[in-house]
Amino acid sequence: MAKIEDILHKYKEDTVRNILNSRIVSGHIKLSPKSPTVLELVKIENDEMLFSHGKEHLRIHCYEEFSLHTDLSPDGIEKYNYLFWIESDGIKDNAAKIHYMKTGRMESHPNIDIAFGDDIIFYVTQRRNKQVSLEIISRMLYSWFAFNSDNGSYLFIETFPNSTRNFRIHGLESHVDVNVEDGKWVIHRITRKPFPSRYSDFLSYNPVRYSLLNFVEQSAAREASETINLRDKTTGDTVISLWEKYSSIEQQRASDFKTRMGKLSFCNSIQKKDGVTLIKLLPNEEQRSIIKEESDAVLNASFSVTGRSDVKFTFKTLDPHSMIASIVDEDYPLKQNEEGALEIDIRGDEAVDRRRKRALRSFKDNATLVLINLRFAIEGNASAMLPKPRKHKPLSDRTRAFIKKQFGIDDLTDDQKRAVDIAINTPDVCVIQGPPGTGKSTVVAVICQRLMELAEKENKADKVILVSAFQNDTVEHIASKIYTNGLPTIKIGKDVQGIKAEESFIYRMRNSIDDAIHKLAPENYVGRISKQLADLRVLLESEGNEDEVKTRIAQMLASFDISEDLRAEWNKLNRSIKIESGEKDKLLAAVKGLRTNEDSYSDDGFIRIRKLLKTSLPLQESEKMFLEDAPVDEEELTEVFLAKLRALQDKYISALLADENTVKGGVNTALSSWLSDAIMEFRDKEEKSYDDLDTFLTAILETLRSDLFGNTQYIKDTIQQYAQSIAATNQFAGSQDVSDTNYENVVLEEAARSNPLDLLIPMARASERIIMVGDQFQLPHLLENDIVDEAIKGEYELRKKYEESLFGIIFNNLEQANPVRRITLSNQFRMHPVIGNFISKTYYNGIISSDLVKIESKQHGLQLPWAKGKVAVFCDVPRSCGSEYRGGKSKERRAEAERIVKLLDDLQKDPAFDHLNVGIITFYSKQVELICEVASGRGYTELDGNGSYVIKPQYQMTPDGREKLRIGSVDSFQGKEFDIVILSTVRSNNFKRIDENNLKVFGFLTLGNRLNVAFSRAQKLVITVGDRNMFSDEFAETYVKGLYEFNKLTEGEYGNRIQ
Repeated sequence: MAKIEDILHKYKEDTVRNILNSRIVSGHIKLSPKSPTVLELVKIENDEMLFSHGKEHLRIHCYEEFSLHTDLSPDGIEKYNYLFWIESDGIKDNAAKIHYMKTGRMESHPNIDIAFGDDIIFYVTQRRNKQVSLEIISRMLYSWFAFNSDNGSYLFIETFPNSTRNFRIHGLESHVDVNVEDGKWVIHRITRKPFPSRYSDFLSYNPVRYSLLNFVEQSAAREASETINLRDKTTGDTVISLWEKYSSIEQQRASDFKTRMGKLSFCNSIQKKDGVTLIKLLPNEEQRSIIKEESDAVLNASFSVTGRSDVKFTFKTLDPHSMIASIVDEDYPLKQNEEGALEIDIRGDEAVDRRRKRALRSFKDNATLVLINLRFAIEGNASAMLPKPRKHKPLSDRTRAFIKKQFGIDDLTDDQKRAVDIAINTPDVCVIQGPPGTGKSTVVAVICQRLMELAEKENKADKVILVSAFQNDTVEHIASKIYTNGLPTIKIGKDVQGIKAEESFIYRMRNSIDDAIHKLAPENYVGRISKQLADLRVLLESEGNEDEVKTRIAQMLASFDISEDLRAEWNKLNRSIKIESGEKDKLLAAVKGLRTNEDSYSDDGFIRIRKLLKTSLPLQESEKMFLEDAPVDEEELTEVFLAKLRALQDKYISALLADENTVKGGVNTALSSWLSDAIMEFRDKEEKSYDDLDTFLTAILETLRSDLFGNTQYIKDTIQQYAQSIAATNQFAGSQDVSDTNYENVVLEEAARSNPLDLLIPMARASERIIMVGDQFQLPHLLENDIVDEAIKGEYELRKKYEESLFGIIFNNLEQANPVRRITLSNQFRMHPVIGNFISKTYYNGIISSDLVKIESKQHGLQLPWAKGKVAVFCDVPRSCGSEYRGGKSKERRAEAERIVKLLDDLQKDPAFDHLNVGIITFYSKQVELICEVASGRGYTELDGNGSYVIKPQYQMTPDGREKLRIGSVDSFQGKEFDIVILSTVRSNNFKRIDENNLKVFGFLTLGNRLNVAFSRAQKLVITVGDRNMFSDEFAETYVKGLYEFNKLTEGEYGNRIQ
């Protein structure tokens, strides 16, 4: 910050003799201890001078004669144009030494606001090369052009002849031009030029002192902000205001539902196998009515036991007649024969609400340029978005090498390169619309790679990228595509079904090591003893074949010497009984699940501690007492408690990770432990006995490969520590695990799916860029129609605002923005051209091209008669096989489920299927459960410890590391792709086919965006299973156009119809 002393001392040689030696006659002024104290001359009477400094006055008598020149002011008054000051040591006893220097015309005023607009904002942000808030810009302008003193702020103004509306303010390093507009000073152009070094030049500047001086924004952006704020206060129809109202109603309903339900008595809790607990509910009449009429809400609610905050669960099933409810939790939250009362637990809803409100505060109050411009883009004021052009090359040589290595392609398409260009050079917000198969994931990965390269040039130490999406599995999917510094992006939060990023990374690393070993190993190389022992350990831990492993060890020990200690342990092992252990993963999850910060503890910290106490973890007695006394809620929480809890967590995580002997599946842990010790002993010997370099390198690679087994969690933690990117769901991005710091760049995948307030949570973390990727013509965000009805209060035009995704709103509004901040990708690569052209014609008005698709890579190679050479197959299950029927509020159809599993059986018989993967999609949750149930009978699925169906291990992964089989609703498939998609339509009924019945006839199938997603997941083959007659007439063409057109497609060269 510039200070007035910078000017007072700048011309010392010219003013060295300008000193008034004087005696203090009256008054007192407190001097600054480190800098000059500037005085203002009030008047001169004879040989006395009266000075002021704020409210203090000082009258002096000069010992010598002095001669000060006067100038006439514009109004004809004589004025002394001098700066006077006293140095910090300028008063001793009753004597004062006052310095002075001649200046231009002096003036003093109480206060002034100096306005700046978009051009100044652009200049400052470009000079800083990063986003800054308007408050910071104001402070920077003050530090550049105002000279601070303890008596006010000084400006040094240069005026021009014949001009009263234009002048110039000079700072130490630059000057700025000022125009007077409607009586206001508005600065426009900053020029880098230092304050004059010659005193004679300085004399042409006029010092003006202000008691209060501010630089304030006055621009199109400010006008837009004021307009939005006015709408917020008056009509309340801004997008964010509407969603605040929606969220408030949502939260209030959760609270009201808890109040209406009250305390629900229960008795006769019975613990069954596989974590199932049955309880008998004892509702009063009002509660019975709620359970019957609002069954879905009851099943979706979380419950806790009155007086036991450690228990929290949901009902898996609830029979409204018998009032028998089932709970599936392997920890058995209720004791055998327990009775008591249940209450709806809304702590989860409250946590969601807190995160949304925290993000809203950042969005509205923490006015960085990126968030200000985001607000303009949301509320239809994109033309006022503040500029900050960047000039980065979209692709570097390093980026191209990354593209080649990661995706096996030489270059991006023109529109993909343009998308990367727009994304890395956006001043704030970029929106990339990616219709199905257009390479969104590739583009996002390349953008992240390029952002990492740019960050490295600037030596960025913090996390550079936060990747976020609505659903856990979408986050996991996109995270697996993004590598920074050669490391995958780790997802923080809940684990999901399917292949995780770290598992895919380990799989690829293991394959790379195998390839290298194959090339390096000498022809007669049979592997080291340590390697053979490691293979036996894998066999033991994967298959539990103890007898075979012991036999092979005995054969090896007959030929090789081992240490006495190891031999003694082997002999003891063969005399000991087998110890079963299956607790390690469960214990590790329980310990890692402890909430060790204030924000997350308030969610379910106490419950997690109570669950930990129920495990077999060998806690010390003092540790048990500590945990049993844990605070129930955040009011009792202290930092001391959290610190102790963190220490306990670290202790047992380290202990459990170090315990490599504990394995799953009934394995003899003592034998596994002995193998580990033997491996280490032989490795030590082998490292000293290599005959040639290839053998040495092969041995090192074998050791590295061996270390990959059993260390997934450690590898994940290490990657998370060193990688520069992190991934989380929208909601989890507001948790303490993610929100400790801001992220330069926030990348939002499948952004059209997110509730706008949830989307703001990661957006509020961005300091430089927000990059939104999605497609408004695929799955929309979830919307509760009854909440919307309450929010709009009959104003039906407002419903459209709720129905439109925030992604779509911003995409449309950015048409006004400059520079360009949006793009649509138009070349698809995922699908066989027949599928791609069907999607383009049906859902995108033909704008998607399949010209770049390599047809040979999209051929499934199946030799089954009904599938050979086909791309679109309709498997007809007529109504005579069984109609749809209702399961709660959902629909299901057993005939389709059984036919789909039969299709899986047929596919299994084809050798080509070994390398293909398949996704089974339906729109109905009950049909998902039914397909999984039927599939379990054929060995494709099984129940896990929580009573949910999961894919059995042998069907989880293809030989090339992709997800082999997934069964789910369409919501769980967006962002994914499969070689084969099987779509279960479910609907088969005889409702009258008239317009007002369209929803009754087709239900969810009328939602074109959902059908779009379902069809477009397929790369090589789409099989639709359903009642074909439902989709063959003009009524179907009107309301389920996608299925009607697909039905027609199956008549062609690449189609087939089967039963």
